[in-house]
Amino acid sequence: QGRKARWRGGEPPLGSGRRAAALALYLALVTDHCLGLIGHRGPVIAAGSATGTSQGAALLAGSAQPPALSEADAIHRETDARLIAYARAWRKALA
Repeated sequence: QGRKARWRGGEPPLGSGRRAAALALYLALVTDHCLGLIGHRGPVIAAGSATGTSQGAALLAGSAQPPALSEADAIHRETDARLIAYARAWRKALA
């Protein structure tokens, strides 16, 4: 809050794969931060659809049994040292 967005290393062109990748990484970092704030534990499940909004809403609305998901559906934290270092720097900038 109260900060202005900026790109590091130059702003990728609109519609480019590089910009989409940067957006996906940003959203993953924000999601990870929010889950940390609420003390989330356990796996995060990836939906096969474009968005998981409707599936998540259905589960919250009272589906007694969530659908069976395979290990391939789980999201695992990246082990690439560069991404880990970037995430640490990003979190530090939040403080």
